Amino acid sequence: MKKIFISCLLALMPLLASAVKVQIDGIWYNLDVDKRTAEVTRSSSGSAAYDECFDYVGNVVIPETVQYEGQTIDVLGIGEEAFFKCKALTSVTFPNSLTYIERYAFNDCVSLNGVTIPEKLRKIGDCAFSHCSSLTSIVIPKNVENIGPCAFEYTGLTSVVLDARKNNYMGQLVFANCPNLTSVSIGENITYLGHQMLAGCTNLKSVEIPSNIDFKAGDGSCGDFLFQNCISLTSVTLPDNMAIVPGGMFSGCTALTSIDIPESVTEIETSAFEKSGLTSITIPKNVTRLWPFFLRDCKNITSIVIPDNVNMLGGNELDGCTALESVTIGLGVSIIPSYMFANCTSLKTITIPDNIEAIYPSAFVGCIRLESIKIGSGVRSIGDAVFENCTNLTDVYNCAAQVITHFFNYNDPFRGFYPEEATLYVQDSLYFDYKNADKWKEFGTIKTLSREILSYTNKLVYMVDSVEYKSYEVDYKTSLVPEEAPVKEGHTFSGWDGLPETMPWHDVTVYGSFTPNKYTVTWQVDGEVVKSEQVTYGTTIPVPETPVKEGHTFSGWDTIPETMPAKDLTLTGVCIPNKYTIAYMLDGSLLQTDTIT
Repeated sequence: MKKIFISCLLALMPLLASAVKVQIDGIWYNLDVDKRTAEVTRSSSGSAAYDECFDYVGNVVIPETVQYEGQTIDVLGIGEEAFFKCKALTSVTFPNSLTYIERYAFNDCVSLNGVTIPEKLRKIGDCAFSHCSSLTSIVIPKNVENIGPCAFEYTGLTSVVLDARKNNYMGQLVFANCPNLTSVSIGENITYLGHQMLAGCTNLKSVEIPSNIDFKAGDGSCGDFLFQNCISLTSVTLPDNMAIVPGGMFSGCTALTSIDIPESVTEIETSAFEKSGLTSITIPKNVTRLWPFFLRDCKNITSIVIPDNVNMLGGNELDGCTALESVTIGLGVSIIPSYMFANCTSLKTITIPDNIEAIYPSAFVGCIRLESIKIGSGVRSIGDAVFENCTNLTDVYNCAAQVITHFFNYNDPFRGFYPEEATLYVQDSLYFDYKNADKWKEFGTIKTLSREILSYTNKLVYMVDSVEYKSYEVDYKTSLVPEEAPVKEGHTFSGWDGLPETMPWHDVTVYGSFTPNKYTVTWQVDGEVVKSEQVTYGTTIPVPETPVKEGHTFSGWDTIPETMPAKDLTLTGVCIPNKYTIAYMLDGSLLQTDTIT
């Protein structure tokens, strides 16, 4: 045993010998003598966790190299907690050799106001500059690959430039809770934005997110809660290739009243706009999934259209939207999930379309102004307490093709609602079935639909590219003639989809869309076609390479429009012959020169 211990000790001795902590010119270093590298460290006095640091005050200049016992040592890093709580430190000059700054390196340096990150830096550790309340601006250079959680949280930053060539890792809350931050520039090489990266930046007003950010379905982290509680944010430009709106991305953004969601988006994730200030929202036609809470507690939303491609709802989507008055549910949805319309206190009437098969528990709980509901023919089951606290509900128009007898969870769909004070309208053939059906028979009045529905007027809405084009109030069973196709320069209209022959007993939404046309651009040089291609209307015209012809100079193309117009184009250019000089020499003397084309 003693031999083993001595052997281990002998093996460790070279390592111990190569690691040295020294103070050189007022700065403490951990040296690796064998590798000839150094990192700045904290002095041995005091506890970084509790004590204020007095090692470094004013301006500190860190050199690229230090001398130790005749050797030149390269300074490569700032060690963990090296300047922690150095509250009298005002600025630091980093060496160009610096490659990393470890966690808490400058945490709580409240007077630090001058920092320039060197180009070779690759890593900024967790909370490295957090609580540096005097630090007002930062540029993250191209070589930084790793930015740890909370790296600049609670700083005094007013502007941030993210210019990294690649970022393999970005932790959460990197620039969060910076109350003075007003400008964020995201470079073209950044692909990932960390969880809550800008959360709580209460003075941030506008941000443009470039197309290189990879918001993709199933990623589960990029952009999540990115702008949470940015209460001054009024404008955000989202990239055209965005696949999802990440979870919580705009939650708590109370000044954000509108937003353009790109047509490329297929999912809007959990709490994406929860408690935001949105007054309206257009859900793109390609969206297939709306996750739970995505608009919960948006107090200013008055209407919403759920497109036909949406086939999955998660629950509580519109919970607490107290100004909501109008809802159109698309043809792709098969269920109304639990609490979807909970506490929508301005909702007075709603139509459940024929494609809905089930209404889950508490779907309309707390809709205290709901007066009437129309249940489509496809509904087979409803859950417990569907209309709980719907104290003004007096008319239930039940067009189900069969008696709804199966209830989810419990056996009382009308718990918290008083059916004896309401009227139930049912299919003629099911009248006596409902008169005897459990729970349904509790309605104070039961009538057949045929006597009531003939006088119904419902809304016919034409939507073009997810925006309302025209709308009409149309009587039940009125023959419907398609609206004249709209016209848009440089586009072809798809036609109307979803228009029935006659007006049903419920609201109808008809959809159409424009597709941009392609036109031909022909490039001619000296009367000969050098290239011909199709270009989409409104897009930038790609210019071919400058043609090369021996002995000639290309004159340039005709004036090229900024974007492709709604017509074919022929753009021309010419190759102008060059002029060359012939010199006649005799015995080294110039006799004559001629200029020849």
